[in-house]
Amino acid sequence: MLRLFTFGCLSYLARAAALYDYAQQPLRDHKEGPFVGSAQEPVLETPTERFFGFEFDVDHHYIFPAIKRSAKPITLGALQKIRTYRAQDFPYSVGVSVPLNSAYGGDIVVRQGAESGRERDVNDVGSKTWIDFDGPRAEHIPLLNIGVRNGGTVSMQAQVARLDLDTPYISIPPEMFAVLLQATNASESHFADCRSQAWRAFPDLVFGLDAQDGEAHEFVVRPEEYLSQPRGRCELLVRNAEEHSGGEIVLGWAAIKGRSFVLDWVAGKMGLEDGRRADYEPWP
Repeated sequence: MLRLFTFGCLSYLARAAALYDYAQQPLRDHKEGPFVGSAQEPVLETPTERFFGFEFDVDHHYIFPAIKRSAKPITLGALQKIRTYRAQDFPYSVGVSVPLNSAYGGDIVVRQGAESGRERDVNDVGSKTWIDFDGPRAEHIPLLNIGVRNGGTVSMQAQVARLDLDTPYISIPPEMFAVLLQATNASESHFADCRSQAWRAFPDLVFGLDAQDGEAHEFVVRPEEYLSQPRGRCELLVRNAEEHSGGEIVLGWAAIKGRSFVLDWVAGKMGLEDGRRADYEPWP
């Protein structure tokens, strides 16, 4: 779902050749662009630090309007698994800021070799919850529970969520999904009435995190984050996990709207910025 960056042969992130096409092609199918060698064993090269801006389109895709349309894309989801690739050099962190209001652009920063940048990421403990991840894939988030909160909280135990930045959708257990549909009066086609700021009365999604400090933390996804109005209709970017993701709890990029997110492969952890209630209409 994310349309994200493709890069030329001399550098993985230094030469953006195209970021326009859909980012739904698996990485192993890429035979041109930033990779040297076979499609199954890509070789990546990275510069010291690169910044990229992106925008939304009406179909929940990201586009990079300043980039050509010629080469094949690589997704941000692929960057979650960058340590599984054969590479000459790796970025040590990727930071992503996703706009809450799709009328505004977002930012991506990829860092390699700038130690001061890494210290900024890791020491920014005041605004982020840091979670350890094992192995080369930055995708599994340990959970304690998941709930729907609107005054009181209806919750159930949960063990793990999978971070998937290739999709906007958040997949939750059917029990919690039924509670959310009832609370938002949404249709089975995932549309709700958000007129007259009715969305402000919608519930929060609450994920109890088993964070690296051993304490329980809450990751709260608010209505302005899990809702979208791409064509004037208010759509829930939340799905029934049994129908959409094989029963897995999944956090798509809608879960990090309006906040920043860092993947740090050197420390083996991801940082989720604490969200804030929007004081403005979060749609164009």
